[in-house]
Amino acid sequence: MRMIQFQFLSFHSGVNMSKTGGTVISIIDRTSVDSLSGIAFFAALLWIVSPLPIAVLEVFSYNIEIVCNIWITFLYFSGGLGLIAGLLYFYKSLQISEFKTIDFLQRYEPLLLLVVFFIWCFLSVLFANEKRIAVYGYSIFRDNMFTYLFFGGMLFNGLILSHNKKYVNIVAKTFLFVSFVISLFPFLNKQFAFAGKYIHYLTPGEFKSVFLEANHFGAFLALSAVLTAILMFYSNKHIDLILLSCLLGFYLGELLINGTISALVASFISIACIAVKGIKLRLIRKVMFCFFIVFSMNLALIIALYKSGALNENYFEMFKDSIYYGDWVGCIDLIKEKPIAGVGLQNILRSYHNGYLQLMLFTGVPGLLIYLFSYLTGIKMVLKAQDDNFNKLTGLIIITYLVYLISGSTTFYVTPYHFVVLGIFYSGLVKAGEKSEGNKFAVT
Repeated sequence: MRMIQFQFLSFHSGVNMSKTGGTVISIIDRTSVDSLSGIAFFAALLWIVSPLPIAVLEVFSYNIEIVCNIWITFLYFSGGLGLIAGLLYFYKSLQISEFKTIDFLQRYEPLLLLVVFFIWCFLSVLFANEKRIAVYGYSIFRDNMFTYLFFGGMLFNGLILSHNKKYVNIVAKTFLFVSFVISLFPFLNKQFAFAGKYIHYLTPGEFKSVFLEANHFGAFLALSAVLTAILMFYSNKHIDLILLSCLLGFYLGELLINGTISALVASFISIACIAVKGIKLRLIRKVMFCFFIVFSMNLALIIALYKSGALNENYFEMFKDSIYYGDWVGCIDLIKEKPIAGVGLQNILRSYHNGYLQLMLFTGVPGLLIYLFSYLTGIKMVLKAQDDNFNKLTGLIIITYLVYLISGSTTFYVTPYHFVVLGIFYSGLVKAGEKSEGNKFAVT
């Protein structure tokens, strides 16, 4: 009797599980890309505005560990939503028979290479000196397996939200608003260049902030400057051009004071490319108008620095010091000890101020090569594609980040912004491919 009852209960629970599974699948099937795009937009926007509450927290009580723990919670939540949306998005893609064709896989080749990179990171953890630290990280240092996983979620956010052009526009403008507010923070520091003479009375003492880390903040400023230049390229209203030109002049001025040479060079290269593109399209008057405003603002800054006595040998030494040659040599020596698998993510608690060497130290030479090859593949796709301004201009932000990494590092509060843009960039490449193939790969 008990056996019959057990069999009946097993059969009944199996039916319930089957119904539940069927219900979940039906809900997923009915979930549209527009809904997923809305989720990705919310997640990306949440991360983009996260510096504002962090900044408020720092003003009232600065504790680097508390700040980083709260900020990493923002990343995990936003990146987690992105991972869920990304899995659902590609599940829907798998339902299209063409997804299995070589053409479709080539369309997503850069993303597939990044997936291979994440797999390699997982494998490198198995050979790490301290496996637990490689997975979970240590204290305020978060360059670990979990963080890399949520970086991927931020990429999915950018990829999926791009299905709605309004979302891309809102994300870009919100980022510029947040970055402008945060860029005012150095003026609250009495040791900030010539601010000690003019502006230090805004705070009772030296203002401490994670945003004042010159090396990391340089990446934030570089991304803001190039994004502003791209919006200028698409803007046709005079008032918008004036505001954006002033904003670009402000960011470049802060980069001149920030002292991170790779961020400054990366910005100038990308902005010069945008200007050349504008001239080729016969937008010479627009380019000259914007150049005049930006040049005038930075000339005024240089004159102010000179008159205040800040434009001296120490100023130029600041840029020289952002090239950490001695650290690079030490990092190379460590890489030689475990060149294939690396020492494991976050198994050395210091930054060597070179994103490429740092990644090679953690994941080995193969990890770095896979990571770089994913970007080179995306750049190759841009060069092969027809003249598409959006893809080419968005690609400049990627190049800006890659140049910055020469003397910068992949910190958890800088890199996610890059991955959101990277997702938007790859979305543009996929859409360009869909158009050239008659849109037969479109996901609905």
